Amino acid sequence: MTQEQVTHPIAPILTRLKLETAALHQQVEDRFRILDLTLTRQGYVQKLERLLGLHQPLEALIEPWADRLAIDWDGRRKTHLLQADLEFLGRTPGEIAQLPNCAALPELNDLSAVLGCLYVLEGSTLGGRTIAKHLAQHLGVVPGQGASFFSPYGDALMPRWRGFQQRLAELATSAAMEDRIVQSAQATFTSFGNWMADA
Repeated sequence: MTQEQVTHPIAPILTRLKLETAALHQQVEDRFRILDLTLTRQGYVQKLERLLGLHQPLEALIEPWADRLAIDWDGRRKTHLLQADLEFLGRTPGEIAQLPNCAALPELNDLSAVLGCLYVLEGSTLGGRTIAKHLAQHLGVVPGQGASFFSPYGDALMPRWRGFQQRLAELATSAAMEDRIVQSAQATFTSFGNWMADA
């Protein structure tokens, strides 16, 4: 077998996550409508505000688990990117601090639940490349100038995603953990869908 023919098997938990969250994932995309050609700059700001209202409290819940996760959590936070995008687009720090946070969040009270939530947060960066390109063409915002959130890792996107997948598979050591990871991912998608419905 040549080097080009070598393949890496997909961990069962990753297959389950993709299949068992597909409908909820699509529901979030349908409600978010970030690629809508009628989206205005003000509408875009409102979507960023809603995203901040989700990421900020979720990242606070994930923070206590950072050491056990061992996934370079400091480099994966995105709240500061949303805040920077909003400031670039005219929101003051005071206005940003007053924005509401989502209260209907998934319960992240064990490692499995945190992993399920992170699957959604990290997975969302994959679509960010397409979104960033669309936003640059449609609204004239680019990473560093209003669209940093959608391109958080730059050229390191796929290595970071693969690194997270590997770590998730390593930590999912039992069927019960896998079930809990999937349930948490589903709950996270549900929170996103409900919260973004009004954006």
